[in-house]
Amino acid sequence: MKLLPFILISILFTGISLRSDAQPAMVSKESADVNEILQQTYSKLKDIKTLQYETFRYINYKSQDYENKLLGVVFVEFDEAIPIVGFRYQFDNEVSKVVFNGSGKFWIDKKNASMESLQAAALKKEKLQQDLNAASFFYNSILSLRNVIPHILTDTSIKKRLGDTLIDSRSYHKVLLEMKSKSFTVNEGLKQLTADIRIYNQILIDKVSYLPYQVVQSNNFEPEDYVLVKFDQIKINGPQIEENSWFASSYPGLQIKGKEDLQLIAAGANAPAFELEDFQTGKMVTMSDFKDDLVLLEFWVKNCSYCISAVPKMNSMVAKYEQKGLKVWGINSEDNKSQLNNFYERNKPTFSTLMDQDGKITKAYGVNGVPQVVLIHQGKVIYAGGIVDGKLDALIQKLLKK
Repeated sequence: MKLLPFILISILFTGISLRSDAQPAMVSKESADVNEILQQTYSKLKDIKTLQYETFRYINYKSQDYENKLLGVVFVEFDEAIPIVGFRYQFDNEVSKVVFNGSGKFWIDKKNASMESLQAAALKKEKLQQDLNAASFFYNSILSLRNVIPHILTDTSIKKRLGDTLIDSRSYHKVLLEMKSKSFTVNEGLKQLTADIRIYNQILIDKVSYLPYQVVQSNNFEPEDYVLVKFDQIKINGPQIEENSWFASSYPGLQIKGKEDLQLIAAGANAPAFELEDFQTGKMVTMSDFKDDLVLLEFWVKNCSYCISAVPKMNSMVAKYEQKGLKVWGINSEDNKSQLNNFYERNKPTFSTLMDQDGKITKAYGVNGVPQVVLIHQGKVIYAGGIVDGKLDALIQKLLKK
């Protein structure tokens, strides 16, 4: 009886299939030799800033009459400022593009010209790790090896052997690992499995560069079932990819799936009240503090190319009108203090930002895209929309004279 597709995926990501107790042949070499090779590979990978490579993953489950292939390009940029995982990534192939930019994730379906996104609130702590481990293009990847090799080196329960092989006239170390009830993860080392199973990983490592070339995983229950992952065109600390490619706003013309249909607040409406924390000072700021003032709010998020472009325009508003009475605030509903600090260090806004951590104020103002600005005079909305320099200047100058 064939398993359903979602069960196959579960098997894939836990490394579990079901049958006998056969074992692959192991080459007779000392574990110390294996550790030396793995240490060389880890030394190549541990301190890198960027990683790019072509990946090919082939699943062959003969016991289930199931095959699947995945081909694409992976790019990883390591950044300690990104909470929990410490990197952002992109995966791109002919049919899709996946981007995790540190505070949110979006998927582009190229065939259907659509986009779906998941924001920071849904990608925190264990959910982010689960999402990462479920990314099929990271299964037994270079990123996985970078994280599991230190655990392999110190885990005495893992049986290790070393051999050699030749592929297309190129010589490789063949590292063979036998692990009892353990499997690789993307970013959390080795995962302890509940099933009594032996997982076998055959890792090919280039003898010249010490970079991984291929990982083949099998197990003792279904010895003919395996998953092969191969890496080509590896670039370490190569050129950065286009910065705008990290932002969903840089892919116009796509149908946005699952996005709430909000209507931006209209001119003439009463400005919704709020009490929000200034991320720099930690003080609470309320709308009632400025009930008699002229206030300009900019709704923005860190990973938005248009928000970055808007910083000089907003800084100009501060320089021209703050001393004359204009109050300028940013409102951010996605990023934490560390991410906001990183944005401020890189882009140098001269206005303060309030943290709308549950997104209620952003929603109350009907904001469904960023950046958006709302100009408020004595509690009434005068203008809401994009940052139109001439129009905003004229309105601000007129209202400041009253």
